[in-house]
Amino acid sequence: MARKSAAAMAGDLWRSGPQVPKPPRDLTGPGKAYSSQLITTKPADHWTGAAPILLDRLCRSLVAVDYVQKLLDADPSGPNAMQLVKAIVALNASCAGLAQKLRLTPQTIIGPRETGRNAETGPPIAEPLLGGAAVHDRPRGH
Repeated sequence: MARKSAAAMAGDLWRSGPQVPKPPRDLTGPGKAYSSQLITTKPADHWTGAAPILLDRLCRSLVAVDYVQKLLDADPSGPNAMQLVKAIVALNASCAGLAQKLRLTPQTIIGPRETGRNAETGPPIAEPLLGGAAVHDRPRGH
């Protein structure tokens, strides 16, 4: 059997469409559940390039946040409480940053178009160089 060319393999990949990534094998328990849940929030073509790597980091950070939070909840006034609070703050910042880079936050859905910030306001501009005869109802050359 002849070996497939790179162009044939690329064509097969394009025709089959993007594949949804699977969680890494070493990611188990809650991390795997986070990964499976987050993957379904975006279309398959979103998870290309560095996105699966960032998703893996996010899921591991979320598991770490859960663990540290449980430690803090078990003894909120213990001798290690301040260290745990600092760790939670750092982990939460990391999770928020990763979620933002992966475009998983609400801010990525609400943009200037949806809020109307890109809407044109004010009176129309009668600039002859912008629009021409189609806009200003003047024949060209006058």
